[in-house]
Amino acid sequence: MVVAKDIMQPLRRGHVCTAFITVRADTAIDAILEIMNSSNLPVLPVVNNTKHLVGLISKKNIINAIQNRPFAYHKVQESHSLS
Repeated sequence: MVVAKDIMQPLRRGHVCTAFITVRADTAIDAILEIMNSSNLPVLPVVNNTKHLVGLISKKNIINAIQNRPFAYHKVQESHSLS
C-alpha cells in the first residue's frame, strides 16, 4: 500500500502552513484524496506521530505516483475458466 510518506514533498525551510487539516505520514492515499476533495484543498500538510510537520502532499504528487506505478493502485482481477 502506498502511503503519504512514499510520495510527499519533504519539508523545506520557509514553508508556512495555515491549514488546520493535516494527514499523518502513514495515511492511505485514497483517504488523502477524500480529504482533499471534500475540503477543496490541493495540498495537505503531513505530520508525524508527534504532530510535527514533516512535509506536504499534493494532488500532483499523487498523480505523478500513479503514473509511475500504475499497478500499485489497481487490483488486477484474474479470470478463471471453469473447465
